[in-house]
Amino acid sequence: MGTSDLLQTTYVDVVRSITEFRGDDPDTFVAWIARIMENNLRDRARFFGRQRRKGDQAADSPPDAVPGGSTPSFEAMQLESLAAVGKAIASLPEDQREIIRMRLIEERDYEDIAAATGRSPGALRMLMSRARAALTLRLDDAVGGDEA
Repeated sequence: MGTSDLLQTTYVDVVRSITEFRGDDPDTFVAWIARIMENNLRDRARFFGRQRRKGDQAADSPPDAVPGGSTPSFEAMQLESLAAVGKAIASLPEDQREIIRMRLIEERDYEDIAAATGRSPGALRMLMSRARAALTLRLDDAVGGDEA
């Protein structure tokens, strides 16, 4: 598994579990994404550790995959990934960015958002669905561009 695979796994995990995010500010959101990436890296390191114990080490085992540790390349990779997620969110249309902010970061319910925006809860659910789809596509493009 290469760096782009780790990033793609993290992007997918972020998009799949974004409704579970329970923060109230951008710093908490960034920390949440970093934690997902750390868990993915830790899982990767455990996998390669098991392969080594079996005497069947994969040829593409990265030298910096240290269980429980952080390396300069990992720190750089984290910053790059967080920047890509931030850039993907920033590239969304304003109404999609706002629904993500209000629903996921501020944890407001659809009725409260409807009152603030003048849209129906059903319309807001559709907007959120479109925002998630657009964010997924942008993250896929970011990962796809990394492998070229």
